[in-house]
Amino acid sequence: MAESSFPVLEQPLTDQQWGQVTLGFGSGVLGGSAGNYALVGVNNATNTAQLSSGGSGSISQAVVSGYYHRIDSNHTISLPAISSGSVTYYIGLTYDPLKHADPSGPVSITVTTSKPSGSGKVYLPLYEVPRVPNELLTNAIAKARVRRALISPTLSV
Repeated sequence: MAESSFPVLEQPLTDQQWGQVTLGFGSGVLGGSAGNYALVGVNNATNTAQLSSGGSGSISQAVVSGYYHRIDSNHTISLPAISSGSVTYYIGLTYDPLKHADPSGPVSITVTTSKPSGSGKVYLPLYEVPRVPNELLTNAIAKARVRRALISPTLSV
């Protein structure tokens, strides 16, 4: 087995090395603010809501599988009405190792009807929003299950 360690003086870390270094922080929303990635701005007419940046001048931040994500303004998401049956929208952050070259990075906000998986994806849940036919989005949001895991520094004495 080969031995290695990093960082090495005057050598940049690769994206994979950075992920390995920060993996020990855990996956979750950074900080203890309830406003980070909060569901706000629900619009029944357009079936949209927003994930909050945490307020004016604030940034919502998270780490997923060692990779950092942030929003510095509210992010609009679509939660379409349905005509029959029922559906649950899974709102979260998804790390996708195939997106390391994307300008926005390997972690993105996802809204899906099944939890993202496969191809090395790591899903950090934020909310689960159940929808049924003929239901206003505000009523669906009222039934949303909060799944945000918060991580913050701890101090042992």
